[in-house]
Amino acid sequence: MELNGIANIKIMIDRAVSENTESHTAISVELADKINSQLEILNRYMVAYADHKRSVISFQKWPNESEIDYMVKEPLWHEVRESPTNYPTLSEKIEGDK
Repeated sequence: MELNGIANIKIMIDRAVSENTESHTAISVELADKINSQLEILNRYMVAYADHKRSVISFQKWPNESEIDYMVKEPLWHEVRESPTNYPTLSEKIEGDK
C-alpha cells in the first residue's frame, strides 16, 4: 500500500512537471528531480525493510539455527541512501523475477 502511495506521488509530480506553462508553473523540474530521488530511496528502503521483516517472521515460525544466516539484515536509511543500487526497487524486483 505504501509503495502504491509512492508511485501515485511520482505520477502527480511527473504530471505537474509536464503541465508547466508560462501561466501555470506547477513545480520546477529541479524540485521534481529532488523529490523523485527521495521517493526512489524510500521505495528501496521500504522493499528492503519488508524483505527483512519477512525473513524474521519466517525464522520465528520455523526456527532453525542453520537458517539464521539466511535472515535478511535490517536496512538502515543511510545505507540505502549511500548505496541505492544494493537495494532494488519494487519494480526492479518484479523485473528480476520474470
